[in-house]
Amino acid sequence: MKKIKIIILAAGAFLFLNTNAQDIKPVKGDNQLELQINPGAIFQAVAPVALRDGGIQYRMFMSDNTAFRLNFNVGMNNSTKITQQADNAVTPTLPELKDKTTNMTIGLAPGIEKHFKGTDRLSPYVGAVLNFSVITYKDAVDKDMLNTGGTAMVVYTETTKGYTAASTNAGLNISLGAVAGFDYYIAKHLYLGAEMGFALVNYTSLAKTKFSTTQAGATATPDVKNGSNFALGPQIGLGGCLRLGFTL
Repeated sequence: MKKIKIIILAAGAFLFLNTNAQDIKPVKGDNQLELQINPGAIFQAVAPVALRDGGIQYRMFMSDNTAFRLNFNVGMNNSTKITQQADNAVTPTLPELKDKTTNMTIGLAPGIEKHFKGTDRLSPYVGAVLNFSVITYKDAVDKDMLNTGGTAMVVYTETTKGYTAASTNAGLNISLGAVAGFDYYIAKHLYLGAEMGFALVNYTSLAKTKFSTTQAGATATPDVKNGSNFALGPQIGLGGCLRLGFTL
């Protein structure tokens, strides 16, 4: 009798899972968010789950097998380093000097995916992604010098913006790439997946290097152009990743 109950329960669970598996994949109008899984977290000091490509990864199904995707990323970092401590015990008095740097990144990557039949839980797809990114850089360095009378220190600031040795990726990047991957729905509204991609067209324009100073009477330094690069043909650029996603 006990064995019969176990068989009945197992059969019921099998039928339940197969019945619900028919509608486990997303349909038109569903919205999803995605995270990135880092398997190497057990060996490295990184988070096991992180933002996808450093941004918010969104997907909306325009039909049962076509999805619009978008990755959006905005980041800013300000850093201040004291390069000289104020000292009132010397003559002339030494002022406090600082080195301030500011980095900003804005990334936008819209795309489209075509999903294939697969299985009840597996959804393979191919797609195209257009990536835009802008990176800015600014470094403001305080300096001091004796005034004309030689009795006091005067502070002025030299500022460098754009492409520098410290920020070799400052500028604009536009790329068009192809992606392929799959989603496996481990439960309704929850999936694991993997994706790989290649950049097919890539354009990079390095920002001009601009100099300015608040030093009175200083000669202006002209801007420096740093060029651009255009590449056509399959090339590693979009990379690959493991993903964890869910339907809102």
